[in-house]
Amino acid sequence: MFQRQRPPQTGLLIAGLFWLSHGLAGDALQSHASIRQSVERFLKHTLSSSEAPPAIEIGKLDSRLRLHRCNRPLENFLPPGARRSGRITVGVRCNDAKPWKIYVSARVQVLAQVVVAKRDLPRGHRIGPRDIHLVKRDASRIGRAYVSDPKAVVGHILKRALHRERPINPNLLESPDRIERGAEVSIVATSGGIQVRMKGKALSSGDPGDIIQVQNTTSKRKLQARVVSAGVVHVGI
Repeated sequence: MFQRQRPPQTGLLIAGLFWLSHGLAGDALQSHASIRQSVERFLKHTLSSSEAPPAIEIGKLDSRLRLHRCNRPLENFLPPGARRSGRITVGVRCNDAKPWKIYVSARVQVLAQVVVAKRDLPRGHRIGPRDIHLVKRDASRIGRAYVSDPKAVVGHILKRALHRERPINPNLLESPDRIERGAEVSIVATSGGIQVRMKGKALSSGDPGDIIQVQNTTSKRKLQARVVSAGVVHVGI
């Protein structure tokens, strides 16, 4: 059973939370269903920009909870730093003449298309189309460490082994055109429409588009060059 939660920080005490006195005996009460419905509407609106419509489960309120019926629309809010998926807490408050505030638990599941390994893949493996497939997963459980486009994965090299059905983490991928420090490179220099190629050595590592330092093998001159592809860098003169 979901239990009422106290505010994450010192705040207003919930007025008349339990019927320990007779103060609410003659008052109309706020139904638990209306509180839960307000939380659900709030979350659907707040999470409307999610990649996919979320599955929302609102926790049940303690059966002993007695709150007077609010004469104003209920206000919902997320506590500072609150998560937007997984197990979360939503605040509900009434700002009429008899104010009260409670916190309601909820479970938010956001399903997303995730690229996972079809089989165990070793470290250094170049990923092919048959190595992966798309499945639906709860994004709240894997955070942002996943890829949803298979084309963004194919051709890349794994930095470490990956087990079957595990999501492809972008941080595990290495570009096939990456140039490692110490590798031999072809330095392409252009000037006034003229292109010259020279042999060189990479003094730092980088992916396509990165600027790395290289050295002309003949002149020993060090240059800043942009990685173009595997073994090829470009410098402007």
